[in-house]
This record gives sequence, C-alpha cells and structure tokens, in this order.
Amino acid sequence: MLLCLLLSFCSGFASCGDDEEEDDDMWVSTEVLPLDKKDTRFSEAQTIFNCVDAWGSFGQYETDGKVLLTIHAGKTEEQDIIFYPVGISEDVMCSKIGDQIKFNGAVKVKPDSLDYNPIVLTYAKAHFRYPMPTPVE
Repeated sequence: MLLCLLLSFCSGFASCGDDEEEDDDMWVSTEVLPLDKKDTRFSEAQTIFNCVDAWGSFGQYETDGKVLLTIHAGKTEEQDIIFYPVGISEDVMCSKIGDQIKFNGAVKVKPDSLDYNPIVLTYAKAHFRYPMPTPVE
C-alpha cells in the first residue's frame, strides 16, 4: 500500500511539458545544489520508483543520538513521506533546513538500518521564498 501511495505521489509531480515552466520569479533565490557523484551508497539497491520534478523541504530527525538529514516530500492519510537523500553533502543540507527543494532521483528499498527510504539524487535545486536575515552587528 505504501508503495502505491509513494508512486502516486511522485508521479503526480512529474512535468508534462513546456507549459509548466518553473517560475523562478516567485522565489527570492534558487540554487542548484552540487551532488557528490562519488557517494555510491544505495546505488546498487533495488529501485522502487523514480521521482521527477518532485518537491519537498529539507528536514532532520534524531535517532540513536544521531541527527539525520531528510527530505520531507508530503503527507498521506497514514504517514509523512520522508526520504533519506544520498548525494548531497551534510554541510550543504544543514544550511538549508526548512528550505524547499525540487528534486529528481531513484527511491530505493529501505534497509533495516534506516527509518526512511533512501533516494539517490540526480538533481536537486534549493528554493528560498524569503531573503536570509542580515546579521546585526
């Protein structure tokens, strides 16, 4: 059942043509995030489905005393849709907690060691609606 919900979620965000151009004017700034192609974790794991032009927000959760970075990609009636992203450095993600992300990637089978399915990202672009506050000196 979860697989069906996830498939419908990600396929619902796929771009179908030029008439759905991304409107960068509504964002204060956008930034294509560098992906670490050397990060091959989960690349050999079975792919459940691919996400294309999906949206979410950067988040984090704590488990066993460790903070893991996540992408929160929505909610079903039963649970949140959360992915463990592979390919974005933790330094980049920590600076983006709460920001929006548009992403493409392959969702993999969840290993026992994780609470969420890993997603091996092939594209990630951060979007900021509000300007960052200027530090007060």
